[in-house]
Amino acid sequence: MKTKIILFMLFIIMFTIFVSQNTKVVELSFLAWKFELSTIVIISVTFFIGMVAGFLVVSILSYKEKVKSKNKIAGGTEDKKDQI
Repeated sequence: MKTKIILFMLFIIMFTIFVSQNTKVVELSFLAWKFELSTIVIISVTFFIGMVAGFLVVSILSYKEKVKSKNKIAGGTEDKKDQI
C-alpha cells in the first residue's frame, strides 16, 4: 500500500511538472466548433476524464466479478449458461 501511495505521488509530481511546462494557447477543433484553450486545460481535462473512465471500468468489472462469485456460491444458473 505504501508503494502505491509513493508511486501515485511521484506520478502527480511528474504530471504537474509536465503541465506547468506546456502553457501555450492552442486552437482545438471538433466538428464545427473551434476553441482556443491553454494546453494546461486540455491536458488536465483529458487526464481527469481518463481517471474517471478508468475508475468506472474497474468498478464495473469488480461488480460483475462479485455478482458472478455470489451466483456460484448460491448455486445460480450462471455456470450452466457458460457450459452451453
